[in-house]
Amino acid sequence: MIFGVAKAIAREHNAIGGYDVLIVDLSEVPVLGVTSALAIENAIEEAIDEGREVMVIGANRKVKRRLEDLGIAEIIPKDHWLDDRLLALNKGLVIAQQHLLPTPYLTVPPDLGWKV
Repeated sequence: MIFGVAKAIAREHNAIGGYDVLIVDLSEVPVLGVTSALAIENAIEEAIDEGREVMVIGANRKVKRRLEDLGIAEIIPKDHWLDDRLLALNKGLVIAQQHLLPTPYLTVPPDLGWKV
């Protein structure tokens, strides 16, 4: 089953395109095996190499430690590790809008607590 999860991660990552932000939701992942972690690492590194932003949501202590051991924490900004899915989606929307609109026209709701 673990190899199946890793294969599914790789397949889904290869199927998507034309995005500005990759949001990796790990909120329902209690334990992350090495094979699955490597598949996630690959997807994250490819997204970053292509100039996309990456956010990780809901990683518990064990899962985050596994990703940190792979060096993922070094390539994802600290403010892109979130516990709140809605906040991540809102931040992702702001980033996507930045690619569409000149910055002076972009408005970030103050309750996001995030500076553009």
